[in-house]
Amino acid sequence: MNKGKEMKKRYFDNYVSTIFKQAHPLDDSEYTASLPAFDRYLYPYLPKDRNISICDIGCGSGFFLYYLKQKKYTNICGVDISAEQIKQCKSKGLQNVHAEDGIKFLKRNKEKFDLIFCSNLLEHLTTEKLYLLLAHVYRALKKNGRALIAVPNATALFSPFLLYIDITHERLFTPISLKQVLSLAGFSKIKIHALKPLARGLRSLMRRYLYFFLCFFYKIVIIVELGYEGYKRFQPIYFSSNILGIAEKV
Repeated sequence: MNKGKEMKKRYFDNYVSTIFKQAHPLDDSEYTASLPAFDRYLYPYLPKDRNISICDIGCGSGFFLYYLKQKKYTNICGVDISAEQIKQCKSKGLQNVHAEDGIKFLKRNKEKFDLIFCSNLLEHLTTEKLYLLLAHVYRALKKNGRALIAVPNATALFSPFLLYIDITHERLFTPISLKQVLSLAGFSKIKIHALKPLARGLRSLMRRYLYFFLCFFYKIVIIVELGYEGYKRFQPIYFSSNILGIAEKV
């Protein structure tokens, strides 16, 4: 293993203690606070059958798995390359989780899952591994299975911060480039949505209104830069920190 790969492996092995816990207390209140966002943005795309097989690739500290458990989904599993993240998952009572490379895991599980979720993982991958992972996500899904892919947004209001907050980030995505890589992996019926701030109280309501005001201002800046025809040509352009791709295997 060369020094670069060795350093990256060490970084991911200690991901929670080196960066993640600086922004996330990982206590019960944070897990509870994450539930409304999943309800708003992901629940509409989850099958109603609580026995379907769902896999979270790059599950991190298990926020989505925790949500699924609260919603009574029973056949769920998670995979993350970071042993610290898996330890955190298990501390929340999430047992079917594995400290393993996602690509290797998917290779062994062809056409096994009804739904695969992948959040804040693709931006850490080289171009080669990015295409390889999505190809194996496609193969690991059953026919008519669905992938939900969340990534940081390159057209966000503060996209440079999103790119450089973590030294392992390789890229950000636009709605166009996310759709491109999903199409290349074989997916169809692809939709891309913005993950906008939710209003859960007075403070978050004010934040939401300010967000829409800044988006309006930023839209004007882009129209000035590209012209109105150029602005229309590159639609959709979203300004949220993250975007969600919904793609199906048909």
